[in-house]
Amino acid sequence: MPQAVFHFHGSLNDFLPPARRHKAFSPTVKDRLPHFTRLSYNEFFECQNCSQLYWKGAHYQRIQQLIEQFVG
Repeated sequence: MPQAVFHFHGSLNDFLPPARRHKAFSPTVKDRLPHFTRLSYNEFFECQNCSQLYWKGAHYQRIQQLIEQFVG
């Protein structure tokens, strides 16, 4: 499966640079996440260019399945 689709930064309109990985309890990210997101997910990635946080949310698996339907 092409993983590049999961590494595209929509705000920057470019591929994500290497990201910093954080856990939900990390002081670096915990106050920047919505409460439910912090409780529901425990791994987050931070763009080194703009500090935007990303995580494999509920949409991740649906997008993976959709890509597999087209790519095979």
